[in-house]
Amino acid sequence: MNKKILFSLILLIPMSSCMPYGENIQNIYERQTELEAKIDKLTETIESDMELMKHDIQRLENNQLLLTEQIDKLERKNTTLKKKLTSVQNEKTVTTRGMTPNESYANADENYQHGKYEDAILDFQRFIDSYPKDKRVPEAYLKQGLALISLGRNKEAKFFFRTLIDKYPNSAEAKTAKNKMRAI
Repeated sequence: MNKKILFSLILLIPMSSCMPYGENIQNIYERQTELEAKIDKLTETIESDMELMKHDIQRLENNQLLLTEQIDKLERKNTTLKKKLTSVQNEKTVTTRGMTPNESYANADENYQHGKYEDAILDFQRFIDSYPKDKRVPEAYLKQGLALISLGRNKEAKFFFRTLIDKYPNSAEAKTAKNKMRAI
């Protein structure tokens, strides 16, 4: 029996050093509780951040849809404007093709003399665009302004008068344009 007791004591001594004491167990439990609290707080923070990210992603997706719609609208407008520009360029080519500067100016002046002011304004512009170095260009600008005054579009008339004055400041037409601008 002595041997059994001795053997038991020999086994108990090393095992007793491995056994945690009451104070050590309490420390382990406290640390575990602190770690669990930190994990819970981190989990809450992550979940909150994830929710914010979901809202941000949704907002970005909505903005992307709006931008896509705006781009589509702009592309449609661009296509429409390109068609109009092509149409105007084709019309300009057709109306000035084969016309001499004299014929082009006479056509515009005839419309002006007959009170077809809108046609005259466009025809004078075609003349200016087609023959920008012609000596009658200042007169064409002046008649565009006068035609607009006749149509009651004084602000637009000032634009043509200013263009005339800027491009041909020493011309007789510029002097007339200055007087007309003062009058309106």
